[in-house]
Amino acid sequence: MHISKVQDVNVQTEKPEQYQPPTEETTWSRIKKALGPIGVVGVAYDGSAEARAAVLAAAELARGLDAELVLIGFVVPGEYDLDGAVDGQAIVRDVREELDAMVAELPGSTATDVMLRTG
Repeated sequence: MHISKVQDVNVQTEKPEQYQPPTEETTWSRIKKALGPIGVVGVAYDGSAEARAAVLAAAELARGLDAELVLIGFVVPGEYDLDGAVDGQAIVRDVREELDAMVAELPGSTATDVMLRTG
């Protein structure tokens, strides 16, 4: 992923005058110096074991960067519809419940939002 930078500042998340590089040398400070300020870490979640592992890793990264974690779910209309036998709204509710359950498993200090898209 390419992020536009001006004077080592991620112009998508912070104004140049707000960015202060870390002063203490740690793993996270080296990451922050390399990437500039990051406000949001997004991760897709589909309920699989692999997705759960990705969410847990993304949560750790977000905490280390003092960023918000956004879980992203996606429902494709018609993907689950077997000749109209499945209620699309029920699928959306189920996916939303899975996302919320994953959020509930995360440590309380993780600032988290959920994004559910259909289409």
